[in-house]
Amino acid sequence: MTLAYDASGGLAAVLACHRRPLGNAWPVGAPFSDYAAVIARKEDAPSLVQLVQLAGLNAFRTHALLDPWNVFTAERGDADEAMVIDLDRMTPADFLEARRQEYAKRFKNFRRLENRLEADGHVLEMRWGPIDAATKQALFAIKSAQFEDSGLIDVISASRSGALLDRVAASPSGFQISLWAEDKLVSGHFGMRSGTSFHPWIAAYAPEFSEYSPGNLLLVRVLRSMPEMGLSRYDLSTGSDHYKKYYANRRRITFAASVTAPTAMGRALAAANRLW
Repeated sequence: MTLAYDASGGLAAVLACHRRPLGNAWPVGAPFSDYAAVIARKEDAPSLVQLVQLAGLNAFRTHALLDPWNVFTAERGDADEAMVIDLDRMTPADFLEARRQEYAKRFKNFRRLENRLEADGHVLEMRWGPIDAATKQALFAIKSAQFEDSGLIDVISASRSGALLDRVAASPSGFQISLWAEDKLVSGHFGMRSGTSFHPWIAAYAPEFSEYSPGNLLLVRVLRSMPEMGLSRYDLSTGSDHYKKYYANRRRITFAASVTAPTAMGRALAAANRLW
């Protein structure tokens, strides 16, 4: 972590990151967290390049930089939208009704699928709270298989990223929400909770329930139960997943950013990035 101070000793910015080989750096929580841990005050904040230099790094990259005060405009890349469920003092019933009015056909279909799942003999149950061993094993196994089937690196089982998930699971901030049919996990979310806000890092569903659209059924039930969970905000973050728009009522702009220090290795990393 790098702390930057101004001439009077006041805190100007914080860069929290994972230090990688060759002086490269990832945001804290990568590859799971969808936001970059760069915090800066509104006036006279140092640039990202200055923060990288102060940290003794050669490069820093992120696909989801939050910059609400436009502190890093000169170093920002492409913009993206993060989607957020924010009850904002609304009751779950009122919130769901507002989403139903906007996407009437979709929510009618979700009700039909839920009724069909129950008609097929499945008793559904929602569970939430700290992640227990059985939920962790079931959810992570499904996600690992999904990565393998997609031809992607299984970051669930990788030593560094797997250890990060284990630390979060064991921490007071680790939180899961899952939908079960008897003793079978239908779908689930696991991630970080802070107060009344939850940001899932891992989202997966059991392929055997795919015909019922289990991810959507989970979120419909999440909306019904957020006050019981002590939640008012559910951050679905960025990504092209089309389902997010059915639930989110807030948008948050994020930016890609890639900066390198004016060092020999920094210049080499910049050249390699341009080539890639």
